[in-house]
Amino acid sequence: MQQQEFTEEQKQMAMDHQKLDMERKTIMQKLIEIGEEEREHTLVTETLEKLEDDKKCWRLINGVLMEKTKKELLPELQGVIENMKALIKQLNERAVQIRDSMRKIEEEIGQNIQKPSEEMKETEASGRSSGGVLA
Repeated sequence: MQQQEFTEEQKQMAMDHQKLDMERKTIMQKLIEIGEEEREHTLVTETLEKLEDDKKCWRLINGVLMEKTKKELLPELQGVIENMKALIKQLNERAVQIRDSMRKIEEEIGQNIQKPSEEMKETEASGRSSGGVLA
């Protein structure tokens, strides 16, 4: 099998593709983290809603424990949850933009950029040997 030579432009596009893929993975990790935090805040909010308005609550803010009432704390937590949802939406939109950019690069190069393990799986699935005597 003859190996295709790539132009400098194609090599640069492949490097850009890798950078975008790394950014996409970072965004996905951040989405998981923020999603977990949002679920925790939602759980706390649901628990607080069952309490009386004058019930004392404690919230840790930058290493300082703050005393507040449920009536004071609940709107703050709901605001934090809304901010997290907005951030999740922004990160999802960026992930879609990255995916689209990656697809465009793949089309411009004229082939799908694949990881070596994926190429090996395709080779095995199509019945081609990797060059061994006992194929």
